[in-house]
Amino acid sequence: IRDRYQRRVRDFIFIFYLITTQHLKKIKLKNKKKMANELNKAIKIWFVLTILIQIWDASYVLLRPDSMEGGKFYPLYKPYSTYIASDKRYSDLDDGFVKAQSWLNLVEVLLCAFALLTKNRTSLTLAFFASFMMFYKTIIYFSTEVCSGYKYTKDNSVVDFWLIFILPSSFWILIPFLIILSTWPKLTKSQQKSNQRGVTNKKLSNKQKTK
Repeated sequence: IRDRYQRRVRDFIFIFYLITTQHLKKIKLKNKKKMANELNKAIKIWFVLTILIQIWDASYVLLRPDSMEGGKFYPLYKPYSTYIASDKRYSDLDDGFVKAQSWLNLVEVLLCAFALLTKNRTSLTLAFFASFMMFYKTIIYFSTEVCSGYKYTKDNSVVDFWLIFILPSSFWILIPFLIILSTWPKLTKSQQKSNQRGVTNKKLSNKQKTK
């Protein structure tokens, strides 16, 4: 009787172990899939910073001249006094490009916000497009300055040109580019799996119809 009881206890422990390990494997696999389709913490932090900075930057441009020195909103934008001394485009009220860029900044803010609020593949898609916009827009901003013969920055010293004009905006080229490299493989892998499921379901549907 004792041996039979011990065997039953061992069998129960073994079955419990199998059930527990299988359940843990399923949870681990589920979490792995979930993490693969979610933004990592570094991207989330970058998007939060981007939202704050882009709103500040866009509102400065769109509220000019009230946001400039002597304006009623100037205390909120005091650091721009240093920046516009190096990038005079920001002080040119007739320049249409910087206004268009500011509206695009607000579009990027919305994309970043939705990327943070949504989950699964949608967040990756939004993160990819937001980063692509940041990257491409900043490249165009630098390109227009080069093509215009450095119209707004030619009076800068070499140090000011690189430290005030180039360096800050370069973050909106480098980091978005890294996010693009990070999200694109995940998006393509997810799309491939979706296509494979679609093909499998279609084959099953065709087999059922032939029956």
